[in-house]
Amino acid sequence: MKKGFTVVEMIVIVAAICILIGIIVSVTFDGSGKKNFVSEPTPVPQTVTPKTVTPETVPNHENLVNQKFTKVPRNQINEWLENCKERVVCITPLMHNVLNDLFIDSYLVVTEPQR
Repeated sequence: MKKGFTVVEMIVIVAAICILIGIIVSVTFDGSGKKNFVSEPTPVPQTVTPKTVTPETVPNHENLVNQKFTKVPRNQINEWLENCKERVVCITPLMHNVLNDLFIDSYLVVTEPQR
């Protein structure tokens, strides 16, 4: 009786182990397990003929002129919001990526005067 593996059997075993290790490493470090699907905006077909621009057809952008953008540190957002005397329109977190984890640095706050 012979003991041990033949050269062909050893090559097959080593190849199978290398393939498994490669799959595990690629899923772990490449982030292939986490898929972030971001779809592209769908273009709107232009079937309507363009109309002439008149003052009535122009959108009203008066609110955009009065808006203010403020960058607020992450640890001061609650205090800042309590002391804010204006109407808050939007709060957007500003983030950075560290090893495929997102961390909030600060917030971008859009405000406009009270009506």
